[in-house]
Parts: sequence; structure tokens; C-alpha cells
Amino acid sequence: MRAPTSPDHGPGKTEDSGYRHCYANTPEGAVIAATNFIAMTDDPEALPEMLPDMLADGPRKDSALAEFEEEGPHAPEEYGGYIAGVKMLAYGHDRADMEVALVIEEQSRGMASIRVNLRWERGDWKVAFNDQGDLFEASLITSLDGYTLAG
Repeated sequence: MRAPTSPDHGPGKTEDSGYRHCYANTPEGAVIAATNFIAMTDDPEALPEMLPDMLADGPRKDSALAEFEEEGPHAPEEYGGYIAGVKMLAYGHDRADMEVALVIEEQSRGMASIRVNLRWERGDWKVAFNDQGDLFEASLITSLDGYTLAG
């Protein structure tokens, strides 16, 4: 899945595995990090190498990594899709919360919103678990109103 990049806001590095990191500690860097994290989950075979560094520290991180190691990567559903837009919900120097809108292309075209919570740790944006212990919250949407559209 394609995601935005910026020479000023990131990602500053892309590993051979496809892991993209080194984002700027700016609102733009957070938006680019969130959309790139969503895009990187589209490659389940590369996730084992990426996840330990992608996730924010906290009590849920170790158990999530253990669960992922036990269950293994899952192949994505057979559908195409793309990032359509983003909505910044909150931003601070060490945290950013946003929704990333995706267009899902299958027999019936639909849209989904994925909430991404980021924390600034170890010099980069990391995906944080929400209060319920989930990494991402997804919901169906019917409109892109309120989202900044992806170019």
C-alpha cells in the first residue's frame, strides 16, 4: 500500500524489509508516520521484523509481540485499497491521535476509518495501544468529510 513521504518529515530511513522509520517530531511527521504504519501492515511477512520497533513501550507491547509470535503473520484479505485521507484528533510534542481513512476496493466499494494513537519514544513516532488494549480501532465510514484528502 502506498503512503505519503516527505524529505522534511519522513520517513528518513527505509530498511530492506520495507520498514519505514525516522519521522519528524511535527504534526506532519505524525501524519506521515500513521499512514505509513497502516501501509506497512499490508505486508504480514515483514511484520515480525518491524513490530518490535513500531510499537510504543508499555504493558501491552510484550504480550502483543508474544501473541504475534505464537499466531504468526496472517495474510491480508484479498482486496485492494488505498489511503484516502487523514484527520488529526489530537497533537502534542510527545503524542498524536488521528484517524486514517481507507477506501476498500472489492465488489462493493466501501470506506473505513482506522484510529492510530502515536507516542514519541526513542526519537521516533511509535504506535501506542489504546485504553482498551487495542492497537487500531476500525469503523466503517460513509464520507470523507472532515478528512484532509491524500494527494
